[in-house]
Amino acid sequence: MIPLTMRLKVRKDGRTVFSLWFPVILVLVPVLLLLLALFPLVLLAAFFAALGGYGGTVLRAYAFVFSVFFMLSGLRIEVADPEDELAIILR
Repeated sequence: MIPLTMRLKVRKDGRTVFSLWFPVILVLVPVLLLLLALFPLVLLAAFFAALGGYGGTVLRAYAFVFSVFFMLSGLRIEVADPEDELAIILR
């Protein structure tokens, strides 16, 4: 599932200093549309790469980009030091 929101949370001394919500879907939709628009060029590149034996690799790399977008949901990145803490959560 594509993540819809990103939450940036900053804590200092155990207290939340601020929390910022960002709609990631507004960024991902144009990126996915761009990937779909480039698909004919990828097929053309795969055709020419198939002459050298690398056509399947080109198509697998393109599919990998799509799978990365769909696997971002639930990603949580936390960075902490003794005083401050930063969390980025994709939902």
